[in-house]
Amino acid sequence: MVRIMEYRDALEYLKTTKSIGIMLGLDRVKRLLDILGNPQDRLKIIHVAGTNGKGSVCNMTASVLTESGYRTGLFTSPMVFDFKEQFVVDGKVIDENMVVQLVEEISAAVDQMEDMPTEFEMLTAMAFLYFKKMNCEFAVIEVGMGGLEDATNIINKPEIAVIVNIDYDHMNFLGNDLLEIAEKKAGIIKPGCRVVVADQNRDVLELIRKICIQKGALINISDNRCIKIKDLSLDGTMFDYKNYIDIGLSLIGKHQTQNAAIVLEILTVLRNNGYEISDNAIRDALSKVHLPGRFDVISKEPLFIVDGSHNPHGIKALTNNLNNYLSGKKLNFITGILGDKDYSQMISETIPFAECYIVIEPDNPRALSASECAQAIRRSGFEGEIIIPDKGEDVVSVALNISQNNKKGICVFGSLYNVHKIMVLI
Repeated sequence: MVRIMEYRDALEYLKTTKSIGIMLGLDRVKRLLDILGNPQDRLKIIHVAGTNGKGSVCNMTASVLTESGYRTGLFTSPMVFDFKEQFVVDGKVIDENMVVQLVEEISAAVDQMEDMPTEFEMLTAMAFLYFKKMNCEFAVIEVGMGGLEDATNIINKPEIAVIVNIDYDHMNFLGNDLLEIAEKKAGIIKPGCRVVVADQNRDVLELIRKICIQKGALINISDNRCIKIKDLSLDGTMFDYKNYIDIGLSLIGKHQTQNAAIVLEILTVLRNNGYEISDNAIRDALSKVHLPGRFDVISKEPLFIVDGSHNPHGIKALTNNLNNYLSGKKLNFITGILGDKDYSQMISETIPFAECYIVIEPDNPRALSASECAQAIRRSGFEGEIIIPDKGEDVVSVALNISQNNKKGICVFGSLYNVHKIMVLI
């Protein structure tokens, strides 16, 4: 067993397999959790897969369950600011001493394995172990990538399997066909479980329906036609959904009402299964949820929006928001994109709203270089100013100076890895 003396040692240990990269499959995580006593089998799990909206749905669901009096764990990835934010119980992040304790247990288990688990597999095992130690009644678990072969899919049978919007992303792992991607994400559906699915592409829904029939799983599908928006502003949103009236959302954007509709379907299933969840708990929880980097309005004067959208579907939600809230207004964009994303389409979607682009590189080995990103912007037909700040230059100061001169707001997009890079400077 590796003796972990300090918090930073624990983090370094978890990174020892980072060079392995992404490896799908359940054999390693199954062996790891077997050694740890399969803590995941002691939890009621809400398992959330999909391309866009997972983080919002997970956070909203966990918040309502906590508000309803259920001890609730929340595991999401990737981190935005701090490692500890990936492991949350009742709204509080894990403390450093517990991280050290868990990593020591993980390392002792890894010593008994022939194949070294990946970093994400160890994080997944940590989450289940932590939530069991904290006597959580529920655990809300976000899928890392795909579903069928994702480490989180070691769950035998979730309380509810949730599939949010599915779009093209991680195609080098999941395939280039939308239905092929959907089938992999639907791999979280287990025989006889309850399933909640986002209102989306008809062919995707039909595929998921067939999978549910094959597995004897009952399905609820959210219905975007039932969303009645009463107020939409940069301060929040008020809407009705079916029998849920006057639901206030602190999260900004029309697309967040669609994510909330998924959450309300989850809560309906739980209520029908006998769990006590009041309308007041729902309203109170949803009015307080905050997610950094999801159309996050940092300031209004000057307007400064930080958005972590990182694929075409997410960028479409961003540009829809810009149309809804800032119709006809141009912005100074700060962008940095990973090289394995469909960055040409992402850039093209934003050009109608662009006054200028300030190009950075996300803090990730897969980052598209700033020069390549700038070239892609120019190839997409943008004729305005493109700025690549010098290394070490404060990009926020650069953007604020430009904004002061051209009287335009600022919007960050392209990757969740940009969010931390920008927010620490604000």
